[in-house]
Amino acid sequence: MHALLRALGAQYRNTNDMRYPDTYVEIAKSGGFVGFNYILDVNRIGIFSPIKREAWIAAELTGPGDFYRGPVPSVVGDIRFVVNHPTLEPRSIDRAPEQCPPVLSKSLSESFSRITK
Repeated sequence: MHALLRALGAQYRNTNDMRYPDTYVEIAKSGGFVGFNYILDVNRIGIFSPIKREAWIAAELTGPGDFYRGPVPSVVGDIRFVVNHPTLEPRSIDRAPEQCPPVLSKSLSESFSRITK
C-alpha cells in the first residue's frame, strides 16, 4: 500500500492521526482499523489544477474484529482506500516525524493477517 501510494507521488503524513504511541498494539487489543494518511499533488497524476492541488488519501488496514457485516463488509487484512478530492479549503493534516509508516512487528502480524489457522 505504501509503495503504491509513494509511486504515485503521495507523501505520508501520519498513522491514525498520531492518536496512539503504538497504533498496531492498540488496534490488535481493541480491534478496528489502522489508518494511514497521505497527501497527493494531483498534478503528479496528470490532472492539471492550478488552485486545488492536494488530495487527501486515507488507506485503512483492517485489524481484528467482526466487520464482515454491514454495508461495506471487511475482513482482517483488507486494505481500503478513501480518496478525498482537492477542495479550496486547506487541509490540516499533521506530519509524523518519520517518512514512512511504522512497520508491523512479527509478533503482531497474525492479528492483521487474512491467513487463518
